[in-house]
Amino acid sequence: MPLPVPVNTYAATKRAAEAIIKGFGGETFIMRPRGLFGPGDPHLLPRLLRVAARGPLPLLRGGLALLDITHVDVAAHAALAMCEARAAAAGTYNIAHGEPLAVRDLVGRLMFGLGRRLKWRRLPVGPALLGARVLEGLARLDPRGREPIVTAYALGLFAFSHTLDITKAKARLGWSPPISLDQAIDATVLAFRSAP
Repeated sequence: MPLPVPVNTYAATKRAAEAIIKGFGGETFIMRPRGLFGPGDPHLLPRLLRVAARGPLPLLRGGLALLDITHVDVAAHAALAMCEARAAAAGTYNIAHGEPLAVRDLVGRLMFGLGRRLKWRRLPVGPALLGARVLEGLARLDPRGREPIVTAYALGLFAFSHTLDITKAKARLGWSPPISLDQAIDATVLAFRSAP
């Protein structure tokens, strides 16, 4: 699938990186993992925990948006499969567990596993996104460079489904996730609980 119009600088750099790789010519493999997480994760879980510690998490559209996420071991396994694949299998591949979960269920499992209390606050999507954009604008004016409490991108993850079709990776690379999403979540929770 062609990439959508980038919603932020991060997405734009990923799109630019793919264009550079494709410009090399010859057989190239591009991996598109969705929502990397796992032991030592400096972004996804820590940010979720910080926001949850400040108060209720935003419940947008009933928390029913579906999310695919990818454990780092699954992404590494896919990268190895690409390294071992024949040149004819070159291409762009979506990588995830292929087990999307509703936002409410995914966040609930993570927070329960970490022994954290979870509260939700129902919010309408439009005003919530507008508020996040205002916070982003104020953060750009902050001389200390602190990131906003919430971004429109993060709220978008809670409001809209983000899933990947991994059929191509299974068919052309003979690849499938080596661990289930349940196993990945359990391993990540255990690592976070054991961290100093």
